Amino acid sequence: MSQVVVGAIANDSDLAAFAAVDGEAFADSAADTERWLRAAGDALQVRVARVDGTVVGGYGLYPAREFIGGRAVPAQCVITVAVE
Repeated sequence: MSQVVVGAIANDSDLAAFAAVDGEAFADSAADTERWLRAAGDALQVRVARVDGTVVGGYGLYPAREFIGGRAVPAQCVITVAVE
């Protein structure tokens, strides 16, 4: 049985592979999905799931701040989750 390994995007082909999975999951084109992933810049943290080295899904986190008791608390917003 193959293991699922989750980690950061290693290169442009990882991003393109995740964009294809995400685009299919949300009925969008891979090109449009890749464009908005790149537009989010370095603040966006994308983690991909691999099986036998092939990207099969992933998720994206974007930084945010929550205010609790009048103080800013770091937070992350989940902006996408997709799996083949």
